[in-house]
Amino acid sequence: MGKKHIALWGTGAPSLRIYYALSDEDRNRVVIMENNKERRESAWETIEDVYALKDIDLEEISLFILPTYGINMEKQLRKQLVDKGFPSEKILVISPEVFRKEIAEHKSLAALIEHRKIKALYINSLEFEVAHHCNLNCKGCNHFSSLSPEGYADLEQFAKDLERILELVDHVGRIRLLGGEPLLNPELYRFVEEARRIDKSDPVEVWTNGLLLLSAPEKLFEVMNECGATFMITVYPPVRKKFPEIQKHLDEKKVRYKVFNEVDMFNGQINPEGDSDPAMAESVCFSSECHMFEEGYISKCQIAHRLEVYMKRFSLPKPEEEFRLNLYDKELDSRKLIEYLFSPISMCRYCGKWRYFNWEQALPEPAKEDWYCSAKY
Repeated sequence: MGKKHIALWGTGAPSLRIYYALSDEDRNRVVIMENNKERRESAWETIEDVYALKDIDLEEISLFILPTYGINMEKQLRKQLVDKGFPSEKILVISPEVFRKEIAEHKSLAALIEHRKIKALYINSLEFEVAHHCNLNCKGCNHFSSLSPEGYADLEQFAKDLERILELVDHVGRIRLLGGEPLLNPELYRFVEEARRIDKSDPVEVWTNGLLLLSAPEKLFEVMNECGATFMITVYPPVRKKFPEIQKHLDEKKVRYKVFNEVDMFNGQINPEGDSDPAMAESVCFSSECHMFEEGYISKCQIAHRLEVYMKRFSLPKPEEEFRLNLYDKELDSRKLIEYLFSPISMCRYCGKWRYFNWEQALPEPAKEDWYCSAKY
């Protein structure tokens, strides 16, 4: 292959935008990696060197650039590289938009890389519970809202923690305000305002079951529009009949919204024995990139973050291991944060293979078995 210094993954549009943002000199240092044989064979005519990962000598690579195609692809390729012994700190996950902005600012790839040595990588999402309780109380809720007492988040702490995270991470896929049911919090609009004030470019989303949208205060709709925020609605069975009315109301308010999912089934995934293989559980987990922060801490996922609620409710032994990071630990830096978020944690041993069941409410009294998985990993 000849000695190259930079590897760029993929031959799709995100990679194309990064490649052509480079100077001619920098392009000469880049080798393209594409695992798909058909795409590799039909790659851009102007690019001669397109290789499968197995054909690249990773010892010759000083940096591996992963464009943000999608978090699952990034996660799988990162794992392949690390498993092959490639240093995690030499993997740069970045969106084409951020890359083009930074290469224009720093003028060369070498200068951008030097700048990036003190910055963290892109992360997919940040989740924050504006309210811990919920008005649906779903059986097996993976935020354990049906077990949580009524409670609301502290706005000042939210702002402080988000600012701290963005000191360590310079690009977030999306900021999700959720619960529980976030619309139960009468100050939800202030959290939307603060999220947008602190992060002026990344998407801000309010994840809701939608039932309270018809009675939501006008101030919330005004702020959602002003901040360019989006309602992400999960349509559960009790919402389905009302949804046309909800949709009409949102259209009249001219507010952004998307239907994230229509739910008829839920799944249990807790392994109460805690003897799953953490690496195997994390590798197939849809929640492992949904990072949650609260009260000065950040957790890899909402299950790890809220599992104590489940353990306490059913008088189960509290996990001994530390499962979250203190955002204000003096030794915490960008690399330590990313290593934690992008790797299995010991708490992953409490997750198992999904057990599916029909959606229903956890009434009159939730049972610990509502959350059980079908088998361990």
